[in-house]
Amino acid sequence: MAKCVRNLCLILFKIVLFVILFCFFASVIDTSGVISYEVSSAFAAWLYGISTQENVDDLWFFSDVLLSLVCALISCMIILTVLRKKIN
Repeated sequence: MAKCVRNLCLILFKIVLFVILFCFFASVIDTSGVISYEVSSAFAAWLYGISTQENVDDLWFFSDVLLSLVCALISCMIILTVLRKKIN
């Protein structure tokens, strides 16, 4: 029973750590300064066939989410590796 509770706590810790890191990187990363309006407009035209004001910022959203996921995943793996080495 204690091992089951320990495994459940470990899984919850990993999930909470990933969510916290994702929220942190989502608030820090802003690709609108890197990706120009012309590139974003071309992406919207490629994706939807037309570029309007409503869909021009989709590239910024997708790149923000993707970079946040990648950074959170890498950071989570590094933190868990360091903790595992420190415990053992």
